[in-house]
Amino acid sequence: MVEFFNSYGLPCAPLTATERRAPDEARPDIGSIISLRGRHVRGGLAFLAPADLIARLLPVPDPQLVDAQVRDWCSEMANQLLGRLKNKLAAYGIDFDVGTPTCFSGQGIRLVFVPDAEGICLAFEAASSQMQVYLDCSLEPGALAVQTERLRAATEGEVMLF
Repeated sequence: MVEFFNSYGLPCAPLTATERRAPDEARPDIGSIISLRGRHVRGGLAFLAPADLIARLLPVPDPQLVDAQVRDWCSEMANQLLGRLKNKLAAYGIDFDVGTPTCFSGQGIRLVFVPDAEGICLAFEAASSQMQVYLDCSLEPGALAVQTERLRAATEGEVMLF
């Protein structure tokens, strides 16, 4: 998250459990979720944020299409975040396919994990807005075998596909 937001020129910092605002105060109103599945791994990533923060990061805002653009961009942000994770795990020989992101919106969105699920929730702050990233992922035992030589993966922005 920190690297991602910094690449868009917006400073971002992780929040500790004591720095996080209560769910009623954080009020994310838009989110996106994207799945991942590979030979040794499966799961999903969810990204929640205030819509005005997403709108601030629109590459080419169109005043007539802002709502649609915010929804598309929120989905693209989840896609890029998972792509960054995939790129980092590729260095350890972990590969997976990425699903199509889906956007959702509402008032005061809060995601809850099933008890004993293999998930993690991280909170971040950028531009005085709180965001959350949820990663629910299962990795087969031994899948992260130590590599004697790290594989080189393309860095973010190095490859562009059209």
